[in-house]
This record gives sequence, C-alpha cells and structure tokens, in this order.
Amino acid sequence: MALFIGCLTQSCNKEAIPHSNEVSYAKDIAPLMTNYCFTCHSDEAPLANLSLTTYETVRDIAKTGKLLTRMTSEISPMPPSGLLSGSNQQKIKDWINGNFQP
Repeated sequence: MALFIGCLTQSCNKEAIPHSNEVSYAKDIAPLMTNYCFTCHSDEAPLANLSLTTYETVRDIAKTGKLLTRMTSEISPMPPSGLLSGSNQQKIKDWINGNFQP
C-alpha cells in the first residue's frame, strides 16, 4: 500500500508565499536606533562625534562594517548597557545583506 502526502492547495507552493522577512530602515532599523542609540548618538553633541539619527548616516557607518562590529562586540558592546538581542542583531545583518533598503 502506497502512502501519498501532497499539497491540496497552492499555499504549499513556496513561491506563492510572500516573503515577510524583508528588512527596511524605516520599519526595522530606525526603531532600533531610536531605542538603543539615540541616548548617546543623537544630534545634540553625539558621543564619538557620531549621530545615528538619519538613514544616510546609519547606512554609511553600516557600509564600513563598524555598526555591526560594535553591536556584536562582547569586549566593548554597543549599546553600553549590553548587546542587542540575537533577533535584533539579525535584523541589522539582514538589512545590510538586503542592500540597505530605506
């Protein structure tokens, strides 16, 4: 006796399922910057002379590799209160790998 297991609807087709994991600056990264970075890196006398309040500045620092390096450093973590959660670090990695979607 043969056992047949298959899809009865198109929802089983992976190509038909929209990808909801696309990361954008406005939706995913800007809230992280606001919650974890603006205390020290906003427009009013930012520490290390680094303001992270605009897409352009965050993108530019991310392109150098410094954003992710500092946010994953166990020796000198950013934010100083402790590293971001693994899921938030992954959002940043996905944003970088997605070519910095605005």
